[in-house]
Amino acid sequence: AHHDVQPVGDTSSWNTDPFVATEKDGRLYGRGAADDGGGIIAHLGAVRLLKEDLGVNVKVFIEGEEEIASPTFHDFLKTHREKLSADVIIVADSANWKVGHPALTSSLRGSVEAKVEVKCLDHAVHSGIYGGALLDANVIAARLIASLHDENGDVAVEGLASSDKAEVIYPEDEYRFSTGAVESLKLAGTGDLAARLWYKNAISVIGMDITPVHLASNTIAPKCTFVVSMRVSPLQDLDEAAELLVKHLKKNVPFGAKIRVFDIEKGS
Repeated sequence: AHHDVQPVGDTSSWNTDPFVATEKDGRLYGRGAADDGGGIIAHLGAVRLLKEDLGVNVKVFIEGEEEIASPTFHDFLKTHREKLSADVIIVADSANWKVGHPALTSSLRGSVEAKVEVKCLDHAVHSGIYGGALLDANVIAARLIASLHDENGDVAVEGLASSDKAEVIYPEDEYRFSTGAVESLKLAGTGDLAARLWYKNAISVIGMDITPVHLASNTIAPKCTFVVSMRVSPLQDLDEAAELLVKHLKKNVPFGAKIRVFDIEKGS
């Protein structure tokens, strides 16, 4: 598993110190309590309890770059291949879908992230004078982002491998409760719910740079930048997935706007 965590973000939403593990009502709160220091402690505790009776050699490997796509991970594995060799590998970076129901994850999705810049003008121009024949970069980016999914919410990038079937049933009511989905929200995608989470690809926009609301003016935005994140099915080659995503973005940018896809990161 990994010991690094995401930044805290808005600290006003925290009632405890994010970097001090705090127990409240039987639950542990703090950065890494679930992702993924908690997984490390759970397995380490199990090994300590069973060390007298294991009868096998256990190697514990904890990395610190998972949250930035593990850029040196593959080279590290190659360099220390002999020391890390094992008959069985258990990855602690997974989850169960319900408290009190242990689960064994047999596969995980990989990830591809890319920054996308959409540009339509050299500079901002007045919407009252030039609007009508020009779409601003934000609208063009929105139309491009919309092309990433079909009408059912399935990923629309051509050529990606996936499966609609899963070996287990994930109850929708438990999934909705766990995610905090609003009552009126229709779940996206087709096929088994568990398959949508484990065997199909998923795309999200996890960041976007546009004119903030408090700086809004009657101008047509010349460019904007967003970060697209794609979770890649274990049935799909990661390098090919990145190529297909870039191909889709460049092919579907509307109205001939200029597009630049850069800082592509892949993680497995």
